[in-house]
Amino acid sequence: MRENLKTTKYNNGEPLIKINDSTRWINTKEGAYCDAIGVIHYYDGDIKDSLNEYFYNQYVVLDTRNVCPIGWRVPDTSDYCKLEKMIRIIEKKYCNADSTHIMGKWVEGYTKNDLGFSEFPLGLRRGKTAEYDYYMDFGYWWTINKNYAANAWARCMGYDGIFLDKKEQYNINDGMSIKCIKNNNR
Repeated sequence: MRENLKTTKYNNGEPLIKINDSTRWINTKEGAYCDAIGVIHYYDGDIKDSLNEYFYNQYVVLDTRNVCPIGWRVPDTSDYCKLEKMIRIIEKKYCNADSTHIMGKWVEGYTKNDLGFSEFPLGLRRGKTAEYDYYMDFGYWWTINKNYAANAWARCMGYDGIFLDKKEQYNINDGMSIKCIKNNNR
């Protein structure tokens, strides 16, 4: 999907729990989502303080009811490996560009046009403190690692340049975005 997932239920119709309260977010032991709340920011004179985006915890990603619409799924590591190859090609295309140009390209549709991403880097919500962090610096998306079925991983893209970072040691209650991929994209 070009946009981040924005659902409040699993694809079988069962609702997800919405938790914006910090204490409940930290202590939940089931699939939940929260509002992706960023700080008010200014970019080219534009003020944004309402995102209409959601973060999901890892319980949602690992749930067998599938949070993605029917026919779609949470991307796995092989899907992101394909994206990493595309990023390397794009980096060569823009290798002489200064960092301001690359940052501007994210905002102007760099990710939308070249990678199929059309979102700003929304950061994440920390599972241990419930604080929102890295807004407009990094975007975090959950992914599945089939080699570690009990673990979801996450991928990160940075605002100051296009890269994809992978890390397996995220907290199960961290809140991140989800991009769904069609089941037949193999």
